[in-house]
Amino acid sequence: MSYDGEIIDAHQHFWDLQKYGQHYQWIAAIPPNTPASALKVSYLLNDFEKDIRKLNVSKSVHVQAEWRGEEVGETKWIHSLAEENKQRFPQAIVPFVDFGSPDVEVQIRLHLEASPLVRGVRQQLNWCSEDESKCSADRDYLNDPIWRSSLGVLEEYNLLFELHLNPNQLHQASLLCQQHPNIKFVLNHLGCPSDRSESGHQLWLEGIKFLLRLKALVQKHLSHFEVCDLITTWCKDLASNSNAFCKISGLIHPMYTEPGKWSKDTLKPRIQVAVLSFGSDRCLFGSNFPVDGVCGTYAELLDAIKNCFDDMDLSFEDQQSIFYSTAARLYRI
Repeated sequence: MSYDGEIIDAHQHFWDLQKYGQHYQWIAAIPPNTPASALKVSYLLNDFEKDIRKLNVSKSVHVQAEWRGEEVGETKWIHSLAEENKQRFPQAIVPFVDFGSPDVEVQIRLHLEASPLVRGVRQQLNWCSEDESKCSADRDYLNDPIWRSSLGVLEEYNLLFELHLNPNQLHQASLLCQQHPNIKFVLNHLGCPSDRSESGHQLWLEGIKFLLRLKALVQKHLSHFEVCDLITTWCKDLASNSNAFCKISGLIHPMYTEPGKWSKDTLKPRIQVAVLSFGSDRCLFGSNFPVDGVCGTYAELLDAIKNCFDDMDLSFEDQQSIFYSTAARLYRI
């Protein structure tokens, strides 16, 4: 029987393009008449509550939506939403901080002053020197020792760091976890495997070959998948760090998913490996709505994930950890 307990959505976004559209350059740049152009409208609390209606989502974490220019303004706005609806959504906020800037600690303090709901920060790190289309960062931060050291300030403020990066960067992410053992790191979107072609899949697996510590166990459980032998190279280094967590999120991101061309079976291999590698106590659910809403409804996504967990024979307790307890612990909500 599928999980029917409470759910925390640990990865969702809001944006108000009428009031703050100038801050979302990436949305303005989306070409018209494409599936992703559906994102070129505001997504507010009422929209989120329509998407989660009757799905038992009781709490959420708002992750920064690439607002640029006076970034603390996003934190102030999101906090005002929480206050206006008596803190129904969101219960935690993850703003943007630029760790390549000399005033990084000033930025952190401004966000904390703007809202007591701040629990962590995110700076997108996606970098691929061979393909600019896979770069959301302006340089290779993970290979910058000064940038890496600057993250140490998060320990003082008890804040986590959200890892949004490409598969080829996962080994560097593991080293980052080792460099800062007292900071919690949360991998977004299972490492953003954006290229779903066969060649892209091979590249993804090569890039994350360091990241699996439970090879024999995963081989046993995934032997019926064609990609089993390759997928068993996933998650070793990152999962071996006790301060590393994995969001089961971004599963139907429009960057690598076409509306109507995904199913439980297309999602299952990565979901299984994530759970087997990190364990249910270090995995957490995130919808990535409204972005993933381009390719499916919230209910369809949730049903597919639950069905995957049922196929894995996960206990209610394990599913409760992924859908609720891990996020509650990480974000203190």
